Amino acid sequence: MSTIKGVIVASLTPLDKYGENVDLVLIKDYVDFLYQKGVNGVFVNGTTGEGLLLELDEKKKILYEFKKYSEGKLKIISHCGSLNFSEIKALIQFSKSIDVDAIAVVTPFYYKFSKDEIINFYREVCKQAESLPVFAYNIPGLTNNWVTPDVLKTLKKSFDNFVGVKDSSGSFKHILSLIKTDLDVLVGYDEAFLPSLVMGAKGCVSGPAGVFPEFFVQVWNLFEEGNIKEAQRVQEKLTELSLTIGNGADIPLLKAVMRLRGLKFGGMRFPFSLPDSRKLEKVENELIKLSEKYSFSLKIF
Repeated sequence: MSTIKGVIVASLTPLDKYGENVDLVLIKDYVDFLYQKGVNGVFVNGTTGEGLLLELDEKKKILYEFKKYSEGKLKIISHCGSLNFSEIKALIQFSKSIDVDAIAVVTPFYYKFSKDEIINFYREVCKQAESLPVFAYNIPGLTNNWVTPDVLKTLKKSFDNFVGVKDSSGSFKHILSLIKTDLDVLVGYDEAFLPSLVMGAKGCVSGPAGVFPEFFVQVWNLFEEGNIKEAQRVQEKLTELSLTIGNGADIPLLKAVMRLRGLKFGGMRFPFSLPDSRKLEKVENELIKLSEKYSFSLKIF
């Protein structure tokens, strides 16, 4: 098992306004913001961070900066996924060299792979990682492939460093089946955060948690205290906020609304584009109303 639990933010990647160059300077302010809000860690170069649109060298630089500024503050999960296994190996080796807390690797994607092929893929990942904890990353809506309980059980028998799964299937039934393997499950389904914790999940990995971390942290802390009734009330607020900004699926919107929390993340990596002004204004007006309803601060630029 790993030492990673609680609220893990699927980090955004700050870019210039054209989306062409990484803004490494903003990462320190971003880490400080998340740490002050009480989150437990960050998931770097994942889906929310446009990781599959970044160059290998960019991913290394981003990871290094997150590690540098998170030292002693936040746990780091380095996402090493790619269609090219040579790049996966390079990211794993770099992650080991800077001593991150764990790696995660999304299933092979685009092509449809068999269960045995997925198992063999993660076998090689675990071998490359050596003693570094490994999480599988299940997001079948984007990859066309599933991490099933059978896959987890097989890997658990063979590798001590295979510790669990980050699940973004959007299926509570599937989450429960993964929890039953007794491996660490990190949930990427905001509406099911508290129910998953109650059933045995270890935490969440969430993009909206980077925008409204205080609500995720409240749910986690109340759960840890055993105050489930109050945690349910906060979960309802969390769900409403998450749905307002696309429930984690609308990455350009996530990046754009971060300006309401005092951080300007720039543009999107091509072919993504930021939301148009009409859509953004509508969402921001909704968030302003929710900030008054739920008493949290926004910064209006």
